[in-house]
Amino acid sequence: MRMRILAFLGLTTLTFGVTRASGGEQTNRTERLTVHGRLMYYNGNPSSRIWIVGTKRVLGVRESGDEIAYMPKELRDLMSWDKEIFADFVVEPLTPYKQGVMQMVRVISASKIVVTEKDKIVLRKDRL
Repeated sequence: MRMRILAFLGLTTLTFGVTRASGGEQTNRTERLTVHGRLMYYNGNPSSRIWIVGTKRVLGVRESGDEIAYMPKELRDLMSWDKEIFADFVVEPLTPYKQGVMQMVRVISASKIVVTEKDKIVLRKDRL
């Protein structure tokens, strides 16, 4: 019985290790997270990042070769260097979570959107 349990644990570890060990972009579209955060431009790469409110965690929004962020066009159109966008973002991880490392994501959608400019609310939207 003990050998069966050890064999089962070994197989599950190998199975889960193979799906996460690629290190490149994940193609698992079922793993989506909803985070309440602030989206804004930063210096560096990627320039679009989401700070998860109440944490020290920052998610990087992956960009294409021509530096267009992986997010809905309506959300991209709201962004500028002077604006902060607070919202509930649904994101899809593209790289595995690793403590102390910025995780790359793709933004799927946003809701409860509040856009601020110089600490003043300039726009409120329920959804994109």
